[in-house]
Amino acid sequence: MKVKKGLSLFDIILSAVCLAPVLAGALFYAKLPEDLAVHFRSGLDADSFVNKNVFLFAVPVIFALLEIGSIAARAVKDPLHADVVWLKLLLPAIDYFLFFIVIGNALGVLRDPGFIVCAVFAYLMLLAGAVIPRIGKTPNWVLKVLPTLKNGAVLFKTQEAAGTAWVCASGILMAVSFLGSLAAPFAVILLCLMFPAIYSVAAYHSEYGGAAK
Repeated sequence: MKVKKGLSLFDIILSAVCLAPVLAGALFYAKLPEDLAVHFRSGLDADSFVNKNVFLFAVPVIFALLEIGSIAARAVKDPLHADVVWLKLLLPAIDYFLFFIVIGNALGVLRDPGFIVCAVFAYLMLLAGAVIPRIGKTPNWVLKVLPTLKNGAVLFKTQEAAGTAWVCASGILMAVSFLGSLAAPFAVILLCLMFPAIYSVAAYHSEYGGAAK
């Protein structure tokens, strides 16, 4: 689905996940100090601070605008590289890393196992969500176990939907990572793994009304 030339709905969603830190900021606002450490000397001694309102709410908006602007600019100036995955993931990845370090440090969870698991899987979901819609119409090792995906049209729809869902899930994982709990990432990851199967069955029956093809 094209919103305008060179800019897809998926691109807008990928840009929107740059705003995930806003959700994290809202969830943990009261627990954060007024000024957040954003630069550290050796030994994690902070030597530069930013007001938390600026960091939590203005910085994610800047990243989101830069992401959508860079995608649109590449589509116009360099169409051959407009859909390069790593270029699209660069700003969201930097955005996540910055907030993981700064908020994680402020909340004292940088070494918490639950936080580390969440952070790792947030990146994995971001990467998988961007790659899955671009792997072609041949079922991969993740999706080929689903009988409904033997149909090319259903496979394509499922890949698009799974990509969008997993990118959104990465934003959710980013926001809840600071809880320091293993339950949250486990629940989100489980739902993400179940999603392609559930969606493919729904898409197959929607497309063919349950008739065998």
